[in-house]
Amino acid sequence: MFGLRKNKKEKKASVKKKETEVSYEVITMADDLKRLEEEKNSARSISSQTKKSSRERDLSSGPFGTQSSLKQEKIPAKQEKKPAVGSSKPFERSNSPFLATPAENVAAATSPAVVASGSASAGKKTEAEISGRKRHWLIWPLALAVFAAAAVGGYFFFASLLPASPSERNDLPVEVSSETNRNVSEGPEVESKKDVLVLQLGKDLNVRGMSVRLQELAKKINLSGKEFTEPIGVIDEKGEPIPFAEFAARFLPLLSPEVADTVPTPFSIYILPEGDDYRVGLALISADPDKTRAALRKEEANLPNALRPLMLFKPEGEQPLEYKFEDNSHRSIPIRFYNFKPDASQSVDYTVHYDNVFIGTSKKTMRKMMDLVFAEQDARREAEESQRVEEVSSQTSSTGATSSDADLPEESGENSSIGEPVGPVRDEASQSVSADSTGLEVPGESTGSADQTDQMP
Repeated sequence: MFGLRKNKKEKKASVKKKETEVSYEVITMADDLKRLEEEKNSARSISSQTKKSSRERDLSSGPFGTQSSLKQEKIPAKQEKKPAVGSSKPFERSNSPFLATPAENVAAATSPAVVASGSASAGKKTEAEISGRKRHWLIWPLALAVFAAAAVGGYFFFASLLPASPSERNDLPVEVSSETNRNVSEGPEVESKKDVLVLQLGKDLNVRGMSVRLQELAKKINLSGKEFTEPIGVIDEKGEPIPFAEFAARFLPLLSPEVADTVPTPFSIYILPEGDDYRVGLALISADPDKTRAALRKEEANLPNALRPLMLFKPEGEQPLEYKFEDNSHRSIPIRFYNFKPDASQSVDYTVHYDNVFIGTSKKTMRKMMDLVFAEQDARREAEESQRVEEVSSQTSSTGATSSDADLPEESGENSSIGEPVGPVRDEASQSVSADSTGLEVPGESTGSADQTDQMP
């Protein structure tokens, strides 16, 4: 009995002893250093093999594979520096990938699957970048071509807007028809000898444009050194004379049609200097002198405003509510006038003598213009009379008869009543025309108001 109990106790004690016994593997420092040295040697051999394979892959894959292989080569070096820390058993291996040994990390990085995936991504990146560079190089030629086309188109566009140079205009001869030559010889022949005012009616020329043309013409005559004694014709761009009725309707819109319609024929303008300024006068031919005189008398209240476009230097001061005209005369011809205030050098003067209608913008201009027109008419009448005398003398010489001295004045007197109007009456009251044209008062001439008389030098 006692032996059985003893054996049972021994068995229980041995079982307990076996359960409580733990076997510990003792690893010394030398063993651990030896194991680390072996792992380093194996890692070096693996890395040398990896470098050799990566170089071969780089040579076959191109320049972009080098970067991926270099990145793969740097992975073991970075992982070798990371110690396996944070473990309660520093000498035991861990299953965590972050606490793996350097040899295991190198083996994982150089596995065939990782290497294949890296080379595939490198190949894809290389193809994308190459195609992107090709598209990048195609953009520049297209941009340069568009810029060159725009530059050439802009050059030809602006060149078409610029007027042609004189050399380009004179390269080819211009053919002119016989009809054009006839028109140029008839109408614009006056333009070559005398100054004309060209108004381009077809280009919507307004009142301001007409005044500017007058100022430019006055400056041109002044710079040329000519005397302001010649009448200036008014023509359009075709060289045709412009009737006064059409001129007034276009450029003197405030003038009553009753006045303009009585002067349907072409007219002349006189631009005369007065100090540092210029004054304008109109020399017209009336179709009905009595009707023209009555229309002007009726238009006196509006006449200064209607003639303002012809005043190159506009009068200063306030405009009166009513314009009151006064009477004066020149060469025994009555004149109606109005002086602007305070600038009395500008005025509106008009008169109707036979079919001659004179309208001036100052007293001196009015009188000078009348003297020039009458002198021209006198010279033309004298030329016509001398021509008739020559014709009569040639006829009498051919027939052998002699004409008496009494017949010639009778013939001249009969013809003088037809055609040109008779000039001023030459009596004792107005004997000297040349003295009157210089501005001196003529005996027997009415002086008018004090303002108009004071303007005389």
